[in-house]
Amino acid sequence: MAKPTEVKKVAALLEQPADDAEDMAKKVWELVEQLLRERTQYVVFAVHPSLNIIQAVGPYSTEAQLKKDYAKRIHAYDTHSYAKIAQLKDPSLIVL
Repeated sequence: MAKPTEVKKVAALLEQPADDAEDMAKKVWELVEQLLRERTQYVVFAVHPSLNIIQAVGPYSTEAQLKKDYAKRIHAYDTHSYAKIAQLKDPSLIVL
């Protein structure tokens, strides 16, 4: 769901002149992708050594949402399974 500030940015863009509907659609799409990249998001990695798999589940907007969902959807396969929470970062936003 869009945040109020994100809606305002898209609305401001829609008020700008455009060559045609397709041009505006491209601009809106680029803006929405940018806004999504800038959001703080989290994922959980469920590691199942006995199955030799690592499962990434997400993204979630907050750690609280992730932990609430974790209890319902992400389960240990056996006693060797474990999970790790990570903040999801878009590579383009990492500054070295």
